Amino acid sequence: MARQAAPGTVREPAGEAPACVRRPDVPRLDRVFKAAYAAKPTLLFDIDGVLAFLAHTILTAVNARFGTSYAIDDMRRYWVESWLPPEQGDWLADRFDEPDFYATVAPDYRAVDALLQLYARVFRVVIATDRPASAADVTRAWLARYGVSFDELVVDGPGSKATVAARHDEDDPLIVFDDDPRKWLELPRPGVEVWSPRRVWTPNEAGLFNVTVFDSWPAVVRRLTQ
Repeated sequence: MARQAAPGTVREPAGEAPACVRRPDVPRLDRVFKAAYAAKPTLLFDIDGVLAFLAHTILTAVNARFGTSYAIDDMRRYWVESWLPPEQGDWLADRFDEPDFYATVAPDYRAVDALLQLYARVFRVVIATDRPASAADVTRAWLARYGVSFDELVVDGPGSKATVAARHDEDDPLIVFDDDPRKWLELPRPGVEVWSPRRVWTPNEAGLFNVTVFDSWPAVVRRLTQ
């Protein structure tokens, strides 16, 4: 008999762990490698909500603490604290400052697999997260556990992605994968785009400059490699 989930547990969508994918054995300073980098945009991946199912962890934690039964379909706004009762929202906000809160977040294997495919094709991959700097060790361990390859990791609070984006322009373009709609207003400019996986809380992006909402990771890989 299958084990039943505890009351209030929010299940992550099913998926399989991708095989670890590595780049061809080409030295970093080789001219061919550098030319491949120059021909492609840098890809910045957020973790929570993109590579990992943080929303499920959040709701499961709140349900366990307060005896509630929130489900993903209840998340009509990205910032959970904005629609939870104040006591629950305040409690949750404190959890975000605890590094261990992020240690057991389940990966989205579909997103991880897409990242690995693009990394293997010599896209430069940066992982940047709004997690506090105190969560850097936990984050690095999580990425290693799930075989996530990358060129750079930035864990420095809410300004992490803007710091990376400031280094890019039309001559050195950047695509940011992030599910936070506020990034649509903060980051896009010539040479910097935001691509968001569609979620329950994703608003209509029509008419917004350099913003794309997508429905499948294989479609992202095809668009970037064909």
